[in-house]
Amino acid sequence: MQVRVIFALFLFSSVIWANQWPNLNERNLAGDRLELPELFADHTWQLVALALSDDQDVGSQQQQQLLQDQQWIQAQGWSDQWPIYQMPVIAGAPRLVQGLIRRGLAGSFPEDQDSALVVAIFLANAEQLTTPLGISMTEQGHWLLIDSQGMVRWHHNGTFNQEQWQSLMAVVQP
Repeated sequence: MQVRVIFALFLFSSVIWANQWPNLNERNLAGDRLELPELFADHTWQLVALALSDDQDVGSQQQQQLLQDQQWIQAQGWSDQWPIYQMPVIAGAPRLVQGLIRRGLAGSFPEDQDSALVVAIFLANAEQLTTPLGISMTEQGHWLLIDSQGMVRWHHNGTFNQEQWQSLMAVVQP
């Protein structure tokens, strides 16, 4: 009996760990230094759009699709009290060029996009993010619902439609 309880606790903690946003120190496009997941503590919920690819063209396509999805989500009535972060992930870029990449990214977002809500994530390799979040690199971008403790409470890989919207709302407004 005790072995089962210990195994169940281990399994439960592994699931929680796999869905915890990892600790990252990054900057948004406005230039503000951010601590992740502490950034999420200010809001009950936030949506994070991850453009995650090892190919620049695919990453750009993901980013454009995620921006279109963001407009759709906002048109459905997503609350302004819960931010939507756009987070392009760049793996393997030398520190020397990260500022240039960040400035280049700024020009790829619409002018009305709040630059404080765009966070370029620079990593040595994508597994630093994919492994703790329990996601993988695909041809599509990822949507994650993060709570104030930095826990992933909902995930979708691909474009948004009414089915995903209803699934998301079931978590946000049970």
